[in-house]
Amino acid sequence: MGVAVQKGTVRSILRCFAMSDVKLIPESIEESLIDDCFKMLEDPTEEIAIRVYAMQMLCNYRFKHAFIKFTLTDIIEFQLDTYDCSAAYRSRAKRVMKALSKV
Repeated sequence: MGVAVQKGTVRSILRCFAMSDVKLIPESIEESLIDDCFKMLEDPTEEIAIRVYAMQMLCNYRFKHAFIKFTLTDIIEFQLDTYDCSAAYRSRAKRVMKALSKV
C-alpha cells in the first residue's frame, strides 16, 4: 500500500536532490531514487517542475552511472520531438543535453 504524497512535497524534495552533490545522497536510496526519477520524467502527465528536477537529478548522476547518459538523452530527445513541451522543460533539456554531450 503506497502513501499519498502531495505534488508540492515531491517537487521540493526533488529540488533539494537536484541541487545537491550526489556524494551527499545516501547510496542506500540511490537506486530507487534514480528509478523513480526516470518514471517521473517519462510520465507526460507529471508536473513540469517535477520532470525538470528529475531530469537534473539524473544528469547529476551521469558520471557515477554511465547508462544514465544514453537513457536520459533518448528520453529527452523523444519527449522534445513527441510532446508539446513547455519553455521551462525545453530550457532545462537544452542545458542537460549540453552537459551530457561533454561526458
